Amino acid sequence: MSDNNRFKLSDDEIRDTLCIKDLNTIMAIYDTSQKLYEEEIKRTSTLEDKSKNLLNGVGVILGIVFSVGGLTIDKIKNIPLPLIGCPRPYLSILYIMLGIFLVAAGIFSYKSMIIRKDWKTMNEVDIFRKDVVLEGEAFYKRYMITHVWKIYKNNFLINEKKAYWLGLGQKLFVVCLFILVIMVIIIGIYMYTI
Repeated sequence: MSDNNRFKLSDDEIRDTLCIKDLNTIMAIYDTSQKLYEEEIKRTSTLEDKSKNLLNGVGVILGIVFSVGGLTIDKIKNIPLPLIGCPRPYLSILYIMLGIFLVAAGIFSYKSMIIRKDWKTMNEVDIFRKDVVLEGEAFYKRYMITHVWKIYKNNFLINEKKAYWLGLGQKLFVVCLFILVIMVIIIGIYMYTI
């Protein structure tokens, strides 16, 4: 589900790396960490937008399927069609599969949108920590790098889980569209032959 291989360094290894004296290097690492943190916030927003769009698509198709689909299948008579015979059993099976897969896609989409309690963000206590601020700019930047990196790492792993559920929902939605196309073809053949 998540890419744990992305984060191989321990907190101690990161702190050891940040013991360098060159302030320019510290600033470059700080800027990189800050940029990654901000990109992860944008990624969260993108994942949530995609989840909402998928949930809306599932809702629209569910509405169409349950309002029109059942009535359409009910009107089809036991007239054999070329190659497949009577379409009613096939349409009924496809209708049930479509309903189950759409509901599952909606659940996965919703699961990818759920707000997580373990989501982290910077807070004023960490930003204005007096003992760290009094140590000077280099010390403060080192402290903030480790702090921002922990938040980024945590939120990245959360977003990976959200992306996993969203991906499952999207795949099921594509399967639903394929099933819907098959149903439309069978109904079209039925309408053409009667």
